[in-house]
Amino acid sequence: MNTIVIILGVIIIVLIYILVRYVMATSTELTAKANLNDDISAVSITNGPANTSYSYGLWIYVNSWDMSKPKTIFNRSDNIKLYLDQNSPTLKCDLLMSDDTMKTVEITDNFPLQKWVHVIVSVANQYVDCYVDGKLVRSGRAYLETDENITTPKQPPGVDNQMKLGGTSRFDAYVTKFKHWDEAVSPETAYSTYMEGNGEGLKNFLSNYGLDVLIKKDNVEQSKFTLF
Repeated sequence: MNTIVIILGVIIIVLIYILVRYVMATSTELTAKANLNDDISAVSITNGPANTSYSYGLWIYVNSWDMSKPKTIFNRSDNIKLYLDQNSPTLKCDLLMSDDTMKTVEITDNFPLQKWVHVIVSVANQYVDCYVDGKLVRSGRAYLETDENITTPKQPPGVDNQMKLGGTSRFDAYVTKFKHWDEAVSPETAYSTYMEGNGEGLKNFLSNYGLDVLIKKDNVEQSKFTLF
């Protein structure tokens, strides 16, 4: 009986640890703001670069559409690529598999243009969850079993393989709050991250207005200053 209790206790502790890691995944902001028309320097993934569970999220605004150009949003060699189809507003994600082939996940075939959209791709070993504006829109298993072998997502590379926003061809889009998590994110984290906003909406709203503060004494102006 005591042995069973000990085993159950260990299992419960492990489950609690996994749950805490899942809910409390550590995020790192890779890029605060970027224009995908520019050549953007690659950044290193320093927090768990080779973790088999990880997530990437960002806000993106696609300003115009050029069918003659590829539309890479981000790419980490030997790992993951997020992009829009060249000919249609279809958001896709490529994952490198253990046999060095690419598994393509179609996230949505109706990606909005000229609107800020929040996207998260969350990978938990063989399972991939994709969120758009805080909602889970695609969930599945990246796994293939044949008579010869079993194919699963390949372990991500180390810190030397950097993350690159944009691709070799420019594309008319803007990105803010590009983040990396060292674990798969929970639906609650995906939604709360979306609800934080991208910071652009309030800034654009305030840019249309000004606020002056006027200090008076006995109805006589003493001083005046501008907040924005």
